[in-house]
Amino acid sequence: MPKNYASGVKEIRRAKSGKFRKLIVLIAIIAFLLVFGEIFSSIIKYGTLAITTSASTKSFSLYALSMGKFDTHAEAQNLANEASVQGAGGYVWNSGDKYYVLASIYPSNQDALSVANGISGYVCEVVELKYKKTNLNSVQLDDDKAKIMQSLNFLQNLYYTMYDNCLNLDTKAISAIACSNNVNYLKSQAKAQVVSLMQLEGEYKIGSAIVNTYISVIDSLDSCTNKLLQTSNGGYVAKFALCEITCLHQKLVNSL
Repeated sequence: MPKNYASGVKEIRRAKSGKFRKLIVLIAIIAFLLVFGEIFSSIIKYGTLAITTSASTKSFSLYALSMGKFDTHAEAQNLANEASVQGAGGYVWNSGDKYYVLASIYPSNQDALSVANGISGYVCEVVELKYKKTNLNSVQLDDDKAKIMQSLNFLQNLYYTMYDNCLNLDTKAISAIACSNNVNYLKSQAKAQVVSLMQLEGEYKIGSAIVNTYISVIDSLDSCTNKLLQTSNGGYVAKFALCEITCLHQKLVNSL
C-alpha cells in the first residue's frame, strides 16, 4: 500500500505540473501576440508577395555568381553571349571599374558556391551584393512613408519570386509559357506600385528615384515575358531578368 500510495502522489504531481506548464505556455502566447500583433497587422499582401510597412528596412546581402570579370564592357559582353547559350543569365554588371558576367543571383553564399563548384571552363567567383539599411524618417506623412516602404519591399520580394520562377523553370516544374504568365502578373503588380507612388501627397526625391527604377524593372519584366514565348532556352531569359532587376534594386537602395 505505501508503494502504491507514493506512486499515486507522483502521478498527481505530474498532472499538476503539466497543467502549470500549459498555463505558462498560454500566457507566453498571449504576450507574444500582444507585443508583435502590431507588426503582423502591418503586413500587406500583393498576390504572392508579402510587403511590410515598417519605417526602415534592414541591410542584407544577395550573392551573384560571376563567370568572369573584365576591364571593358565589350570583353564582358563576348563572354555573356557565350554563357547565355549555355543557360546562364549572361547579364553584364558594372561594379566599380570592373564588368562582371553574372550567371544568376542566389539568396545565400553557400548556394552560389555550390553552383560555382559544378562549373568548369570559367573563372567563377561569388560576388556579394550588399544592400544598405533604408531609413524613411525624412518622409513626413505616414501614408506616404507606408507607400514608399511598400514599394521598396515589393522589389526585395520580387527577387525571391523571380528566383523561384528560375528554379522551377530549370527543374521543368513549370513551362516557359507558365513562367511567362507568372512574370506578366508580376509586371502588373509592379505597375500597381507605380500608381501608388504617383499618389504621394508630398514631393520627395526618393519617390522619383523609386519610380524611375520601377520603369526599368517593368521594362525588364516585359522583355522577359515576351522572350520566354519566343525561345526554347527560357532558362537564360529568366535568369537575365532576375540579375537585371536585382542589380537595379541594389543600385536604388544604395543611392537612397
